[in-house]
Amino acid sequence: MALLVANGSRRATTVAAQPRSATLRRRLGMELRRLREAAGLTIEQAGAAIYGSDSKISRLENGRGALKPLEIQALLVTYAAPAEQRDRLLRMMEEADQPEPWAGYDVPAGLETLLGLEADAERLDVFSSSIVYGLLQTEDYARATIREGRFADEDPSAADNLVALRLHRQRLLFGNPEAPELTSVIDEAALRRLVGGTDTMRAQVSHLLDMADRAKVTVQVLPFSAGAHAAQTGSFLRLSFPGGEDPDLVYCDGAAGNQYVKKAASVQRFAVTFDRLRRQSLSPADTRKFLDQLRKEYR
Repeated sequence: MALLVANGSRRATTVAAQPRSATLRRRLGMELRRLREAAGLTIEQAGAAIYGSDSKISRLENGRGALKPLEIQALLVTYAAPAEQRDRLLRMMEEADQPEPWAGYDVPAGLETLLGLEADAERLDVFSSSIVYGLLQTEDYARATIREGRFADEDPSAADNLVALRLHRQRLLFGNPEAPELTSVIDEAALRRLVGGTDTMRAQVSHLLDMADRAKVTVQVLPFSAGAHAAQTGSFLRLSFPGGEDPDLVYCDGAAGNQYVKKAASVQRFAVTFDRLRRQSLSPADTRKFLDQLRKEYR
């Protein structure tokens, strides 16, 4: 099925090649940071070298800044990068500056980076405390959560655009034979909350059962009977990447905006937390029984 985008036109879903711009930007940023530190320069000094701000350097090193060839070249010269490395990083910059497959959508600030990293990941481990994870949502459930969330008092077309983007995001990943492995631990509270009415919830629970049948998808419910648990402060997503070139990271989203956790020790704490949550949760088989019973209750 084609997807409706913000301008009302329809476009076919395609699976883009890997890796995506977000991952390339992240790799470029990490190498720029290593070169700067090896040159003994502060962020402020690097910014002054290209007549920019320290915040511009910070954005570049975190894979979020606009890529301007002259600025990147100036930084590489300032850092005295070897010619071979300069050529390689400039080629990486050109590849990273290509349009993404969701370029036709109005992507909220900060989300485009996540979409690219999510698509490049080898494994996604997600804990959902209040709503079902976006990649596992039905269209009606997604529309209900989005319209009653950040777009409750705004133009409904903005919410429709984000719903279409979320469906496109699902198709890009699940339509790809190299899709990441996804393990989703869902707090029972997220499934008991009546989002969009009983019909919407019944369809959403049925969809979770269907998704759990996929070879690369594992769904587990953290029941109320588990009591206190290690992630009572909220949801999180841990992303792991193939090849070992890109370190794992954690994404957290909240009212104050999105946040990426990158320090290895902090990421490891989330990994330990996720393992504990899985042990407290129903097994995949018992989760299926739970979901099947819940679907009957929503009738």
